[in-house]
Amino acid sequence: MFNKVEKCNKKYEVNQIGKLESLAVFIEETNDELVYRLNKQRIELEALRVKNRMQLQKLYLLLNLVVFRKNSESFAKPPKIAEYILYLFIPKANRNAILGDLEEDYREVYKKFGLKKAQFFYWWQLIISIWPFISAGILKLTKLLYNGIITKLSVGK
Repeated sequence: MFNKVEKCNKKYEVNQIGKLESLAVFIEETNDELVYRLNKQRIELEALRVKNRMQLQKLYLLLNLVVFRKNSESFAKPPKIAEYILYLFIPKANRNAILGDLEEDYREVYKKFGLKKAQFFYWWQLIISIWPFISAGILKLTKLLYNGIITKLSVGK
C-alpha cells in the first residue's frame, strides 16, 4: 500500500512537473508574443511621431509662407530702376502724382495677381506714362536740329 502511495506521489509529481513545464513554455511563448506586440506598437508609435513631426513641419512652413506673404504685401514696392526712369523723364510738376498713381495700381495688381504680373504692369504703365514726354522731347530736338541745319545752310549760302 505504501508502494501504491509512492507511485501515486511520483505520478502526481511527474504530472505537476509536466504542468509546470508546459506552463513555463506557455509563459515564454506569451512573453515572446507580448514582446513582439510591444515592439510592433513601439514601431507604430515612432512612425506616428515621424508623421506628426512632418505634418508639424509642413504646417510651420505654411504658416511662415502666409506670414511672409502678408508682410510682403504691405512692403510691396515697385522696381527702383523704373522709378528712377520716371524721375529722368517726367517733369517735377507731374512726377509725384504719376508716381503715387502708379504705386497704388502696382500694389493692387500685386495683391490680386502676384509679383511678376505686378512688375510687368508697372513697367507697361511706366512706358505709357513717359511716352508723351519722350515724344515731346524728340519733337523738340528734331525742331532744334532742323532749325539749326536750316540756319547753318542759310548762313552758308
